Amino acid sequence: MVDIGEVHVPLTGAVIIVRHGRTALNIAGRLRGRLDPDLDMAGRREVNQLARRLASCNIRKIISSPLKRAQQTAVAIDQMHHVGVATDKRLIDRDYGEHAGALRTDLVAKWGTVDDAPGVEPVEDVVGRAASVLEDLQPELGGGIVVLVAHDAINQAMLAWLGVPGKVTQHTACWNLVTYDGLWNVKAIDQR
Repeated sequence: MVDIGEVHVPLTGAVIIVRHGRTALNIAGRLRGRLDPDLDMAGRREVNQLARRLASCNIRKIISSPLKRAQQTAVAIDQMHHVGVATDKRLIDRDYGEHAGALRTDLVAKWGTVDDAPGVEPVEDVVGRAASVLEDLQPELGGGIVVLVAHDAINQAMLAWLGVPGKVTQHTACWNLVTYDGLWNVKAIDQR
């Protein structure tokens, strides 16, 4: 067991679900989706701090969304663990279609929710692909910790599939801890 702040992290059988660091689009309140911005300076600082926080964990595998902001976050974590970074397309951000880059508030004002805007990937599809990543990890969770680096929408989808009710805050460069011992257990959410 390793302690990160007040969270007890087991040495094996755990998944740390990370949200990428901040980008200029985050700070502007714009939907990123499949747009591919780099981390901004604050985002680079966030992920370096995150990497230091996770340095004592028994990380044996890092899997990232293919988008640059997630890849840059994953590489920062890997610099402490030297296990390499694999990419999984299922971790890519939600597809907002023509609304990528739009202000979230504008979509909510016009459609009531982002979910109801035309052309936005259905939340059920996001949950399905996020859940499939966790399901595929189950057989290999005995040998250490797996880190998944993804996006707000993907992390929320995973946590919803794991039974966390409501919309869960996911700050940039936050981490969530889930364990698997035959059943999934959410141990920590939105840690920084």
